[in-house]
Amino acid sequence: MADGETHAPALDRAAMRAWLLGDDVVDAHGRVFAWQHGHAYPEAGGLWLSWAADEPAAAARAPAVAAWLDHCIDTDAVGRDAVRYLFDLAVVLLGRMRFAHSRGASWSPSMQRGCAQLLDALARGVACWPEAGAPRWSRAFASHLRKLALLSRWLPAPHGARVRELLLGRIGATEAVPPRPSAHADATYLHAFLYALEGQWALLGPGSCAAAATWLTAAQREDGGVCAWWSVEGGGRGPARADATAQAIRLWAAVDREAHAPAIARGLGFLARQLEGGAVRYDDTSAHRNVWCTLFAVQAQDFAHAGARVEALL
Repeated sequence: MADGETHAPALDRAAMRAWLLGDDVVDAHGRVFAWQHGHAYPEAGGLWLSWAADEPAAAARAPAVAAWLDHCIDTDAVGRDAVRYLFDLAVVLLGRMRFAHSRGASWSPSMQRGCAQLLDALARGVACWPEAGAPRWSRAFASHLRKLALLSRWLPAPHGARVRELLLGRIGATEAVPPRPSAHADATYLHAFLYALEGQWALLGPGSCAAAATWLTAAQREDGGVCAWWSVEGGGRGPARADATAQAIRLWAAVDREAHAPAIARGLGFLARQLEGGAVRYDDTSAHRNVWCTLFAVQAQDFAHAGARVEALL
């Protein structure tokens, strides 16, 4: 990005890194929290471990996080509120595989068990189990699961091919632009829409997301944030979410950093304004200092300045 494009405050990468390595995020047992003073959350742990695999300063804490994630797999605790989620399991496995690869280690029995469970759920078309509760995006076998294509790159060839085959057969390779809401909603949840696009990137390359990236610049607010929801009739609505904003920045950087430099700069400025004590707040109406939003923001900044790599995508 060229100098002088924005006067927005800069994200403090050192402060974010220090917070992510601190006791507010990872406890002595290796449990990773969803946000400061929040609940232990395996999906956040998988994201954290994926980041830690390439972060030398995380070496002291990472083995305990890996052991905790193995325990979560073994005790069917990868999820929340007694519901297990296919997406969460994929994120946990990706973190474990990246960490194992970084250490030259083989798969643990827990990773093998988790992989078998993931393939079974995919084959049955099950996004969560037990299937209960009110319909919501995370419980639907829908296009956000396309992001499992990222995991398929790290699996042994037969398993990776099977994951891609099931994804393509059940949800397809590409996302509609503008996005269409799911059957149980009157608007599109953009965080999930961006997960689907990240899977499209993993399957077909960043060029396949060019139209979506351009549409996202039109959907971006003037302050740089990306709203929680979008509908054809009403446009963007809800608070500007830090996770969706960071995801959009990563996608813009992947598709064309120069063409999307203004949108990237506005997005980074929005994230910088959500920064408090090294942590990124969940959205512009929330005081939650959020772990995955901070991880995504670190990577958004890295991708914006050094280029995007799907192999590193959190």
